[in-house]
Amino acid sequence: MRNPLTINDKMVYFEGDTLSYCYKLSDLISIEAVTDTTIVMTFKSTFHHFPGDSQDSILFTVTKDSHEVVLNFLKVFSSSKSLIINIKEVDDRISSYIPATNSSKLPVLALNAGFIHGPGEYPGSGLRAASGFKFNSSKSYHGNIVKTAILMDITDLSSTADDGDVIGNGTDANCWVYQVGTPTNHQRGSFLDVAGTVTCLQAPAGGDTDIDFYEDTLSTRAGGYDISGADKILNKGGAWAAGDVIPITAPPSNSYVYMASGGGSSAGTYTAGIFLIELYGMCNSTKDQ
Repeated sequence: MRNPLTINDKMVYFEGDTLSYCYKLSDLISIEAVTDTTIVMTFKSTFHHFPGDSQDSILFTVTKDSHEVVLNFLKVFSSSKSLIINIKEVDDRISSYIPATNSSKLPVLALNAGFIHGPGEYPGSGLRAASGFKFNSSKSYHGNIVKTAILMDITDLSSTADDGDVIGNGTDANCWVYQVGTPTNHQRGSFLDVAGTVTCLQAPAGGDTDIDFYEDTLSTRAGGYDISGADKILNKGGAWAAGDVIPITAPPSNSYVYMASGGGSSAGTYTAGIFLIELYGMCNSTKDQ
């Protein structure tokens, strides 16, 4: 007779629209009811590949009663006699979770961005709509220092020939790369004076190769929008080449970061271009982790 399943045997399955994910239940770190309709479930890192990564998180949207849904999670996790627990079958109040809604654009769970929370844990819809665009992020702790890493491939985004125009999927709205918000209970910290760096891992091609970064208070800026009147937080001053590392200035809270044409010399669709954005901040204490 087979022994009953233990927590070390069970797997938690997240079914997506094009990609699915599975974690060992024994790697579960926490489940937090952040609001009445929002839950964050955190596991030991499985998918991220940045040095020092420690966690993957999944953001759930539920219709109501998040605390009750969390309790149902715990009951099913402990009592289920199945080797694989399909998370969407646990409670009918689950509306969505990130792997299901964004899996075609986020090949890895992109939820652990230290100062990027709420909608900012993944890029705006104006970038995700581009078929070749890829985005991944992670968060790691080093004592009281939080490091956020964002890796993105800008293939199939497009630029105009006008300096300061937002890079996006044609003229689609919501073309921000990441959001900086007010830290929450599960993501606390404040940016250092110098937020971090942008590293070019693969030189951009096909569109404007001189790409700058701007911050704006609105999330709706569309591809081709003239953002040159906003604050520029990274001025490249020429074409990006593989290996370039440029500091990026810390934007204020509740702002959105956009890429824009820097030279305005080339309109086109990107066929290449991979960037690594690394941001640093400080926690109030290790309890903020």
